[in-house]
Amino acid sequence: MQVKVIYNHIPLILIGKDFNIKTLFSEYKIGRVLGKGGFGEVRLGVHKKTKKKVAIKFTNPSAYGNASNMAGIWLEAENIKKLNHKNIIKVECTFMMNHKMIQVMEYCEGGELLEYVSKKGHLTEDEARPILK
Repeated sequence: MQVKVIYNHIPLILIGKDFNIKTLFSEYKIGRVLGKGGFGEVRLGVHKKTKKKVAIKFTNPSAYGNASNMAGIWLEAENIKKLNHKNIIKVECTFMMNHKMIQVMEYCEGGELLEYVSKKGHLTEDEARPILK
């Protein structure tokens, strides 16, 4: 399925399995903030029936600057959706709503690798091997 959206005169294509914008709010309980940054925030989402956890990223496109930068960010998000690697977070869908770019992504309970390494100071080769394998 494809839905064509125009944002600041830039055509944005949404591609997703049975994509329905109402699904996000009717089927997911939007929970606590997992992280915040200069572009927006990430919240925990829990599917109401399956209890599957996802990360839902709400980004303010105006933080990206001009429309060209926004198009680049959108293209990157769409390309990431096509990747399939155990060390890359899966993006289920990306769409625009109420002047926000929203991405529904795989939720990783362990947190960010950067935070983990920063707290430890460093990783030994034996500690790093299973993470980077």
